[in-house]
Amino acid sequence: MFNKTRIEELEQTLNESNEKYNKDIAALENQVKDLKESLDKILDTLEAKNFSKDWEEYQKWKEMKDKLPDIEEMYHLKKLKELISKKAKNENAIINARKGLYKVEADAFSTRELINSWEHELYDYTQMLESIVNQIEETLQFIRSKSNQKDLIEVFKLYGISTEWLQP
Repeated sequence: MFNKTRIEELEQTLNESNEKYNKDIAALENQVKDLKESLDKILDTLEAKNFSKDWEEYQKWKEMKDKLPDIEEMYHLKKLKELISKKAKNENAIINARKGLYKVEADAFSTRELINSWEHELYDYTQMLESIVNQIEETLQFIRSKSNQKDLIEVFKLYGISTEWLQP
């Protein structure tokens, strides 16, 4: 009446189905565990003390991202920042050259060659400073042509550039 091989086949199929079912259950349990961990992280973030500050910063970013300059403007802003730094270094070099020239001129034993060398150095730094200031003006003129004053103030603050450069 009963076919023994048929019963064994059915038992084997049932066992394979149970194994697959158990694997699927284990996979689902792992997914649920991962989801719970993710949810816990999200809840921890939302309940953190500085979340409101981060959220405000994100809101500012959402507003600001549309006002960010294009690539060409960003290049000129970077160039402006470098030129401003270069200008400050050059101004310090001029101050040091003047101090050196005054010391040499005050020294009765200084030769004319030494004084001329300090004067020449001072002249070179002054010329370099004029060139840097001209480059700054050209860069500012380009940047001003691309954006309005209010947006520029925000962008300058974002890039850490003094807004006094925007004054006419």
